[in-house]
Amino acid sequence: MSTAKQRTSHSRYRESGQDRRRYQRYQLRLPSRVYSQADLSQPHVFLATTRDISSRGAYLATSQPLSANEPVRLELTIPLSRNDQQETRGSILISSGYVIRQDKAGMAVKFHDFQIFPLLDKKQN
Repeated sequence: MSTAKQRTSHSRYRESGQDRRRYQRYQLRLPSRVYSQADLSQPHVFLATTRDISSRGAYLATSQPLSANEPVRLELTIPLSRNDQQETRGSILISSGYVIRQDKAGMAVKFHDFQIFPLLDKKQN
């Protein structure tokens, strides 16, 4: 695509205000633990907070963004939830993925896969 077409397309995007992403993003601030998997013998662990999340990835606000293409493991804490069967203290989403870009405010991570586990409340019958 030529530069002129890129500019035109980008400018139409800004004027229309529509997000053309394939997956819906949600602006959620979730506490996150990030495990850098570049060196598995000594993984680097630090805390971050999601700025937004989708079923395919998340943007993490952090003062320690990792480099693009760096593999990561994430643990995102999802607050309290209730359903017909039980009340939980929340859930934890565990994902493997990799950094797709980084900037001064944080980094975007694409999920390879993820699983969600309930954090069961201690008060169960």
